[in-house]
Amino acid sequence: TALWLAAQAGRVPVVQYLVDEGSALELPNSLGQTPLYAACAVGRTEMVKLLISLGAAVDKPARDGTTPLFAAVANGHVEAAQPARDGTTPLFAAVANGHVEAAQVALENAPRLDVRARDGRTLLSAAVQCGRDAMMDALLVFKADLDLEARDDEGRTALYLSAAAGSAGCARKLLNKGAAPGAAAADGTTPLWSAAYGGFDRIVAMLMEKGATAALAT
Repeated sequence: TALWLAAQAGRVPVVQYLVDEGSALELPNSLGQTPLYAACAVGRTEMVKLLISLGAAVDKPARDGTTPLFAAVANGHVEAAQPARDGTTPLFAAVANGHVEAAQVALENAPRLDVRARDGRTLLSAAVQCGRDAMMDALLVFKADLDLEARDDEGRTALYLSAAAGSAGCARKLLNKGAAPGAAAADGTTPLWSAAYGGFDRIVAMLMEKGATAALAT
């Protein structure tokens, strides 16, 4: 199909247009290889990210039983393999890659919100790291009681990650929702330390207004 060929060629705007116009996202070729499989096989990393965020199944096998992830790894395309490996659900992939509208569509289908990436990141953490205030708003509007203190494998909360990334808008929203300003990561560093280290003065001021102190956790 036109979408399959565009995916293989890495034509991101073309694929986005075709999907918006109603083209089937997972229509395979004669070998049972989906557009995502085709993109993985030739290392089209940005295309892989787009297709996953639009809802392409990362584990849908071809006729020979191989998956998109296998296709990426077998052909030595490490960067293309990463999003295929970490895209636990279409919603998570949409959030992590900053596709707000795609995330909103996924949210309308009543998905699980407790999914995590392999490094322990939550949906909220992924929203913060993509740097899109609107993404975090979409999650909080859908479910106001998301766990603000959930941590990744390094003990970092969403607030810590927003401070580290310099995402002042996200940090303010999290603090206003009640996120703990002094929640330390596993290495003892705090959101305040992280913001100061990155030179993000606005976030430093926000955190201190909420009672954060300069001392490292022990």
